[in-house]
Amino acid sequence: YAYDRTEERQVLARRALDEAFRLNPDLPEAYRAQGFYYYWGFLDYDRAIASFEIARAARPNEARLLLGMGAVYRRQGKLEEALAAMLRAAQLDPRSADLALNVAQSYALMRQATEADQYYDQAISLTPDWAIVYFYRSINTSLRIEGDVEKARAPLDQASAMGLDDEPEIAAARTLVDMAGGEYETALRRLLAFPAPDLRHEEQFQYVPTAQRLAEIYHLMGNETSATAYYDSARIHMETKLAELPDDERYHSALGIAYAGLGRKDDAIREGLRGTELMPTDKEVWRGAHRVEDLAQIYTMVGEYDLAMEQIQRLLSLPYYFTAKT
Repeated sequence: YAYDRTEERQVLARRALDEAFRLNPDLPEAYRAQGFYYYWGFLDYDRAIASFEIARAARPNEARLLLGMGAVYRRQGKLEEALAAMLRAAQLDPRSADLALNVAQSYALMRQATEADQYYDQAISLTPDWAIVYFYRSINTSLRIEGDVEKARAPLDQASAMGLDDEPEIAAARTLVDMAGGEYETALRRLLAFPAPDLRHEEQFQYVPTAQRLAEIYHLMGNETSATAYYDSARIHMETKLAELPDDERYHSALGIAYAGLGRKDDAIREGLRGTELMPTDKEVWRGAHRVEDLAQIYTMVGEYDLAMEQIQRLLSLPYYFTAKT
């Protein structure tokens, strides 16, 4: 997922692949591994698909291979092809919660909330202690696609019944739902009382430090003094992260939001644009769309509303769980 594409790891991966092909030049599993090597190591989707196709000629009904192909198609924005591959994989391995989740995510990107929820529910039934599925079920479809705050609470209540309240994904989802519902005091108490010292939202698509979320809540509550203090904490945090990984597009977007919260308009726009440059939608739709959304937020925060609307219109034209209700 591009957390670490260092040259050292790429060399080690290539060395292992070369040895596999030396031992058996026709090994389908080696071609499958090579597909993931190009996919994860280089975001080289065409070469990944070419390797997967060679493996599929010998293993036409291998579910994980179909998942790999579907994942690459999804990154390219080819949602119909992605969904077809993943549905076939789920049929071949109906007890895989991971495959069910991937089908759900594909439907969500197509803004088909009913179908997405069907497969989110299937993933939950197969692995009921997997917290992230409840997060996606709540946020991606009920809150973001349908704009229904009360409906978004239902899967989180289901997670609570499973004893998952201390999972970061559940606490993060409840915070977002409370914010969307105008329950700012509740959201604030939840963040401040969480047992872990940091409830940052970190995944392949986003990096939202706790300080940023607290700043957003205080701003919504009209407490600009506290909002500014927390935006500055977020700024310091993100500048440190970027010193470690200067090409991480998530960090640039997050730093742009922190700068926007501090009124540093030019710096905010520069960082937001840098995030979209590092992960453009024509390189990868899914992660790229998150950077477009962050840029829209930055433009909104600094008062560039026409530019923000341009980004929102882009999002509505892309495969993404973003609708007019969002």
